[in-house]
Amino acid sequence: MKASVIRPTSTFSSLKHRDFRIILITSFFASGAQWVQQITVGWLVYQLTESPFLLALAMSLKVLPALFIGPLAGVAVDRLDRRHILIGTEACLAVLSALFAVTVALGYVDIWQIFLFMFVSGAGNSMNNIVRQSIIPNLVPGRELLNAIALYSSLSSVSRILGPAAGGVLIATLGPAANFFLQSALYFGFLLMLLPLRVPPIPDRQPAVSIAGDLVEGVRHALARKEILYQLSMSFVAQLMIMPYAAMLPAYAEEVIHTGPEGLGLLYGAAGFGAVAATLFLASLGDFRRMRWLVMGSGLLASASLAFLGLSAVMYLALVAMVLLGAGQMALFSSNNTMLQKHLPDEFRGRVTALNQVGHSFQVPGSLVVGALAEMLGVGLVLVGVGLAAGAAISGLSAIFRERKEQSTPSKGQLAATELGEFDR
Repeated sequence: MKASVIRPTSTFSSLKHRDFRIILITSFFASGAQWVQQITVGWLVYQLTESPFLLALAMSLKVLPALFIGPLAGVAVDRLDRRHILIGTEACLAVLSALFAVTVALGYVDIWQIFLFMFVSGAGNSMNNIVRQSIIPNLVPGRELLNAIALYSSLSSVSRILGPAAGGVLIATLGPAANFFLQSALYFGFLLMLLPLRVPPIPDRQPAVSIAGDLVEGVRHALARKEILYQLSMSFVAQLMIMPYAAMLPAYAEEVIHTGPEGLGLLYGAAGFGAVAATLFLASLGDFRRMRWLVMGSGLLASASLAFLGLSAVMYLALVAMVLLGAGQMALFSSNNTMLQKHLPDEFRGRVTALNQVGHSFQVPGSLVVGALAEMLGVGLVLVGVGLAAGAAISGLSAIFRERKEQSTPSKGQLAATELGEFDR
């Protein structure tokens, strides 16, 4: 007898768990701080250089550390106290933001300092994100994991609305330095709220002889399981082809829409609004059984919306495109991350989550290529082309993994997983 596609649950069922509430609320502060940084750094770089390529390079430096630090962070998360790592990284980010705020306020900021700030803060955020995603499955039961991840993403999306909107207004009224002071204050506030957090200990395991051995063990675990490989591949494609649009928004706002920092904040906020709507919808689904179809559909929505954004030359159409893009993007990452976490035993969670974070570094070549093409062809045309290419890649990837599944002979364990609806439903 087939399991039902959806197991009903309350939209806010995971909020009954105290420690998950702490992670949820503090994540709001952390995400808000990152979005304030995103809009302010983008504005600063474009004002200093008027170069879409240097703008893309600055945004890329924030995710580049995931390529080098991500795997080591995954090993640390599987070996050390996750709560201590989380608190330590947030303290470092708070101090770093305060120092950069002083530099900007004194008028000493130059492009190399912005690049350095983005790289170092990106390293801290890479570690922070791996710890957060590794902790959440320990704080809620498996049947509420989609609900928890969707609510987690929804509050991040709310901060995506409020952060850029507030950042744009603050740039116009108080100057960019105020935004970095605000970012530092948000980190400090969220750090204090983390102190009472309780995280279950990591199950006892025999660690590898070396850090390299731990890394290899995690990679082997991911490559040996096609469901995990599918989820990592989908994440990599999205980071490479969809996410670079964010680096182009300041140039898009000025060159295509002809708007200032307030309009740029509205564009970011529109994407956040769409993301909130998508995550609340996901939270209401409960234990949804056809996750693979949800991942593919969300990716296609994001791709089509990106192409629509490139064709939109007036603000109201651009806002519609950003709402749809935010919804598709957030639904894609939330559903894909839920599938990934459901397949991970806790002793591998940090390392495989780190591999997923390494995919964020794929934004670097994607953003640089998009930035270089935008200087030659124009931002709008490039966004259309990238959106169409992303849709083709997502469709092809889904077809390849579905064909591999149909050609394979499932074992008893695979049949059980399929009956539970954990993959390819």
